[in-house]
Amino acid sequence: LPPIEVVKGSQYNADPGVASLSELDTELAATLTSLEDLAELDTEIVKAPFVQIPLNVMDDMLVGSIDVEQSVKTGVSVFQPGLLARAHRG
Repeated sequence: LPPIEVVKGSQYNADPGVASLSELDTELAATLTSLEDLAELDTEIVKAPFVQIPLNVMDDMLVGSIDVEQSVKTGVSVFQPGLLARAHRG
């Protein structure tokens, strides 16, 4: 697969050329107020993600789960993305 351009540091390989903020993940969209802000973010070129899904995959590994340890430490629910998030745009 050809390399893709992503917003630097995005866990979900966010596309810097989206048409609306609703197409972004909620963490990134919460830091932006308009698409002009998105254009100012740093981008990077990465290899298109390719994820192999094991036959015995569990729900939480596939879609993600709450990181209990981090949530207890910070007092805020912390989401741990799963394999589908890593494979986004791949």
